[in-house]
Amino acid sequence: MTTTAAALPPSKPSWWRVWLPLLPILGVALFLRVGYLTIPGHESDLNYYSERAWSMNRYGWFSVYRLHTTDAPPLYITLLGFIGSIYQWGSSPNITDNPDLVPLLKIVPICADLVIISLAYAYSRRSGRLIIPAALAIFPGLVIVSGLWGQVDSLFTMLVILTLLALRRDKPGWAWALFGLAMLAKFQSIVIAPLVLVLTFRRHGWRSALGGALGAALIVFLGVLPYALSSEFAPAFYPYLNAVDKYPAATMNAFNLWYLVTPHRVFLPWPHDIYWDAQKLIGTITVHQAGLAALGIYTLLIMAAMWRSPHARREFVWAAALYFGFFMLPSQIHERYLYAAAVLLWFAVLQDRRLWLATGATVYTFSHNLNMVLWTFPIGWWLWARDATMAITILNLGLLVEVTRCALFPPIRAQAAAPLHQRLIPLGRALLRINRLVILGCGLVVFIHLVHRILYGIGLV
Repeated sequence: MTTTAAALPPSKPSWWRVWLPLLPILGVALFLRVGYLTIPGHESDLNYYSERAWSMNRYGWFSVYRLHTTDAPPLYITLLGFIGSIYQWGSSPNITDNPDLVPLLKIVPICADLVIISLAYAYSRRSGRLIIPAALAIFPGLVIVSGLWGQVDSLFTMLVILTLLALRRDKPGWAWALFGLAMLAKFQSIVIAPLVLVLTFRRHGWRSALGGALGAALIVFLGVLPYALSSEFAPAFYPYLNAVDKYPAATMNAFNLWYLVTPHRVFLPWPHDIYWDAQKLIGTITVHQAGLAALGIYTLLIMAAMWRSPHARREFVWAAALYFGFFMLPSQIHERYLYAAAVLLWFAVLQDRRLWLATGATVYTFSHNLNMVLWTFPIGWWLWARDATMAITILNLGLLVEVTRCALFPPIRAQAAAPLHQRLIPLGRALLRINRLVILGCGLVVFIHLVHRILYGIGLV
């Protein structure tokens, strides 16, 4: 008997056809970043990495924490060691004497950017959404941080994404191992520790949670150990034990809550118009304490949502909310610290379509904040209105409310809600409308400033 064509199972497309659409996206991403490879966007930060690479090449890899006060964990420090070993050094570690080193220092963050874009493609392609990897490829903020600045926020964010994907696939062991690697990349990875702990415990039991946490701690310890044996334990663990209070300012130019409520005479308070976070806010409570308390309460709220619905596949929604809260609520926050939230939102929008507003708006607010600090980014100074910084800050607060709402309350139909929730739905909708009016108003202010800036630039006003 001959089998008809209709009875045959559909053939799977070959792997190259599946991944072929990604290639032009990666090409555009690489093109945008390569143009800034030789530009020392933030010279002091590049000198920071250059000095450590030079010392590792000259005095041995594992002595770097003894020779320098270093807040970078061992993973990137090890990569710096490789860079230092292949580079032909000049008379000093300064990048002005070693201009060819600048592109090498940017290779790691740019490669991590490309991996993030590839992960976004793999995660979203079944939904036919090429827009997400394409948006990440041309995202100005990502181009600035990795291509111009040379900072490595993309490295730990890449590992955080892999951690969340492992959780999503019910592989808690892999999730904890990847979380340990993320902690070796940057201490900011600690922000998702509550998420990994709660979801592992609720989905797989206390043994998986305890074993995973111990495994991640062991990975961090083994990663630090070679440096600790050569540089002593206190300097080697400095990135973990002294991450807080290195810059005790209310805000390190982050357009967050403390930028809004603390006084400053210029649009960038650091380093010339600093409001120290040790100053009293209410009674004996300092700005620093209030910020930590706000972050703690916020984290508990997100943990409660995870505890209540542990099997909901909303890992990226919760992670994006945690990182957005981390940027907006505590003191001592740099402008770059919105990087993880801005990237995770593009993954989260596939789990909750209500996040499209926050995802799109954060592209502008994050890029604007970076451009105010790193004004050498030549994408067009007229795109980033300096006079609109307060509007951008209030807009960020409105976006935090949007992200938090999505993280705490999954989309449900009114008729399916519990009786108490049904009574609260009208109030929630009213508050949501008010928040969106605030977002719309701030967006309008920013737009007016941009139009004025464009007209001024072409000589019409």
